[in-house]
Amino acid sequence: MNKLFLISIVFLISIACQSPLNQPTAVLFKINTFDVANNQMEVTFSITNPTETLWKGGEWSLHWNQISGALQPESLPNNIQYTLVNGQQYLILDFGRGHDLKPGETKTFDVLFRGIISREVMGPNGFFVHNAETNTNLDLESTIEWKTAAGIEDLKIPSAEDRYTQYEGLEFLPKKELYWVIPAPRIEQFNNAYRPYLDALTIHFGSFQDPNNFLTNRLQDGVKTRIASTLDEDATIKIKENKTLESEAYLLQIDHTQITIEAHTSKAVFYALESLHQILLIAEREGKGIPILQIEDAPRFQNRGFKANMSNSSAFYFDMTDDRDFENGGFSWSGYVNYQDAWGTEPLNVFANQVKLESLGITEATVAKKEQLKPEARENFLGVQSQLWTETVNSEVWLDQLLMPNLLVFTQRAWSAEEPWLKEPTADLQKPKLLTAWNRFTNTLGQRQFPLLNQLYGGIQYDLPKPGAQIIQGKLHARQQFPRLEIHYSLNGKEPTAKDPQYKEAVVVPENSTVTLRVFDSQGRGGNSIQLN
Repeated sequence: MNKLFLISIVFLISIACQSPLNQPTAVLFKINTFDVANNQMEVTFSITNPTETLWKGGEWSLHWNQISGALQPESLPNNIQYTLVNGQQYLILDFGRGHDLKPGETKTFDVLFRGIISREVMGPNGFFVHNAETNTNLDLESTIEWKTAAGIEDLKIPSAEDRYTQYEGLEFLPKKELYWVIPAPRIEQFNNAYRPYLDALTIHFGSFQDPNNFLTNRLQDGVKTRIASTLDEDATIKIKENKTLESEAYLLQIDHTQITIEAHTSKAVFYALESLHQILLIAEREGKGIPILQIEDAPRFQNRGFKANMSNSSAFYFDMTDDRDFENGGFSWSGYVNYQDAWGTEPLNVFANQVKLESLGITEATVAKKEQLKPEARENFLGVQSQLWTETVNSEVWLDQLLMPNLLVFTQRAWSAEEPWLKEPTADLQKPKLLTAWNRFTNTLGQRQFPLLNQLYGGIQYDLPKPGAQIIQGKLHARQQFPRLEIHYSLNGKEPTAKDPQYKEAVVVPENSTVTLRVFDSQGRGGNSIQLN
């Protein structure tokens, strides 16, 4: 009896594993041709019924959202009716008589779309089937296939070689050359000296208050060392009132015996402790002790949020896509904005970055015709703001990737001082200093800030840009946007995993290898891969 029961269980499990309910993808949207010259696409739909219920012709319909591309009704098979709801973005196909779809069966047909899907997020998503007979809706998993489409070269997707050139000047820096705090303070003096880490830290708030231990608990977040407030003036962290400072300015000094903060307002105390929080987290992670340093800091712009009056769509809109990569998120109606573009934007003079102007072909004569902010009017400039519009944000992952590290880049512009290299009058003089400053900033993000994002807030799935690569004299050379993330590669065309070889220096690759590269963070999470042509 027990043996018969066991056989029955195994038989039922076997049936369940073969059930159409377990099919991973119910809708395949395969782009066969990008006909850019004629602004159209040839597409194959494959729809699989993953249920155990017959979908009767005349009783079922397919619904989805799509930003780019308009299906041409005349290209549909007979008895399939197309409806575009409210003029855009909501599409319906009603399947009439002759279009029964049995459980596990797949219906395939070709259609023509007017317009080009330039990025995957602009394509179809949110599929569901409405069964009128049962008056039920069923969400369907979907996949877009596009990599083998004819005409894909006309999309001008950046190659691995293009990205290798784009990442010029980015190379690994030692820890002593990095910022301890982002956004970077006005002055940060660090001579590569450390004091021993303590088992416990105490805070004396002086004339300031810590309601409900909010500031203490905030400083404790993620820090292993025990932190507590005290009335003892010999505390390891001592906060003093300094009425000579601006309302949001602070001084932070760490020496061999004490950590001292000077501030005029509670808001400034909060900012100082936020900086100290970063320092303590990084110090614990790197294991050398607490750095001996001095910080003098204050925000450049007083308003860094919704009350600000400057938000440059070509710099501080987080949903503006980096480039023409098909797997990028966001829009491009205001142009393509990568991280260096945003970081290199001077809020008080958007024409100050001569390197960017040169890359866009914008001449001095063109700039001379533009209206610019007059020096005497700068006092009317309240501040800067950024925003993330969410039309293309269809998952938490996309929200995280468009938010970070865009927000870190923005804070550098909203808080930190004007970049010194901008004072150089020509692109040739600006470029080497720009690359040096950008390299320091990107190294700080890659080596220090990204590990903090992994540690805090439950982890944020920040963007991991594709690496760049070239074969030079038979050797693979690779670069990346944020040095010290890991690049792994394969030579057989397969998607690399964190177990594949890690790129550390130029390496000889056999002829006829299909090199595929991918960036990973310290937790083993990988970004999108790129193949070297």
